[in-house]
Amino acid sequence: LPSLAPHSLWLYGERDRIVPVTTAAAVAALLPDAAVACLPKAGHAPFLSHGAALGTLIRDWAHEQRR
Repeated sequence: LPSLAPHSLWLYGERDRIVPVTTAAAVAALLPDAAVACLPKAGHAPFLSHGAALGTLIRDWAHEQRR
């Protein structure tokens, strides 16, 4: 993970049973410059169940990267 570009966004679903949200802490420790976000009540495919919220997170993160 440390070899990845620091400008990355790691999204987690609170109810994901494939990639548990608890891995977010490990990612944050390994990539301190990366953004980590959790979608409440979302599972492994938040783009299906929480599309609007996911879109907002990605849009806001992308706008922040342009600053």
